[in-house]
Amino acid sequence: MDYYIGLDAHSKTCTYVCLNKEGDILRQGTFSTNERNLKDLCRSFKGETALVLEETNIAQWLYVVLKDEVDKLVVCHPAYLPMKSGPKNDYRDALHLAHQLRSNNLTPVFHEDSFLMNLRTIVSNYENVNLHGTNLKYNFKSLLRSDGVQTQSACKTVSNPEKWKELKTPSKRFVAEKLYEQIVANEKLKAQYVREFRVNILKEPSIRNLSSLPGVGKVRAHIIAAYISSAHRFENKHKLWSYAKLIRHRDESDGYVMRKRTPHGRSELKAAFMGAAQRIIISASSTALQDYFLHLIENKKLGQREAKKALARKIAAICLVIMKKGTKYDDDEVRRSFQTEEV
Repeated sequence: MDYYIGLDAHSKTCTYVCLNKEGDILRQGTFSTNERNLKDLCRSFKGETALVLEETNIAQWLYVVLKDEVDKLVVCHPAYLPMKSGPKNDYRDALHLAHQLRSNNLTPVFHEDSFLMNLRTIVSNYENVNLHGTNLKYNFKSLLRSDGVQTQSACKTVSNPEKWKELKTPSKRFVAEKLYEQIVANEKLKAQYVREFRVNILKEPSIRNLSSLPGVGKVRAHIIAAYISSAHRFENKHKLWSYAKLIRHRDESDGYVMRKRTPHGRSELKAAFMGAAQRIIISASSTALQDYFLHLIENKKLGQREAKKALARKIAAICLVIMKKGTKYDDDEVRRSFQTEEV
């Protein structure tokens, strides 16, 4: 490479530092963050150019803008950047990034311009809508109980539109009415996302294939497909388990285990795989995955918690195969595989 550019990007301004092969500073500056300025910066260098920026909430947009403007583009993980001494400012951050790029001492974060990658926005906001609706239901139930009104579960309580009228305190009755209106509006918004999910199942084969797996409905299929995006970026199932936080890393020194820690990854994937495992465990339908769970408890002598996590890892491995091969779930094949599998 002829040029190594460190870009400290923010929503309003970007600061860059450019190094040559020898590590000398050639140029540095600050400009307003917009597509034209970013492209003009890259096009001003004649020769092989590498650029690095940190993973932020605008990193995907920056990746799409710059991926065709430089010879090498790295979106690095800030948690794995080596520490630097001295004060912190945008210029020093950009210089540090440029030096790490030149020494090839960065941990990249996966980015691509694809349908599944862009689907993360819909999935993330659906989860926000769902969480907001859950909080509203619990608030509604709590308000009823505070005035002595008998309630059931949060969902069953909300399903009775006349329940809030049993409140005796006028102020509480007013708040409960408004909470119920918010719940109804939130459910309508949630239904719009679900309709979009149904459309995506028809358009995207990988989502349709994933939804054929027991415990993985249309919502979980979207979450899994969106956060995996490209299955071939994972060399094996162990890499996916780490990314989905389904395993713990051990820090060892001199033969001693110093600590066990959860790796950096996507908690959304862990929730999807663990949720699918729980759905399979309590399901009335007998499947190979449910038999696998019983096999872990009865033959491998695992506890309920360990067996559930092992089942979640099994589901993750199957999802990876489905996305790589473009096939649907095969219950008979899974049954044959676990009979000889060592946990």
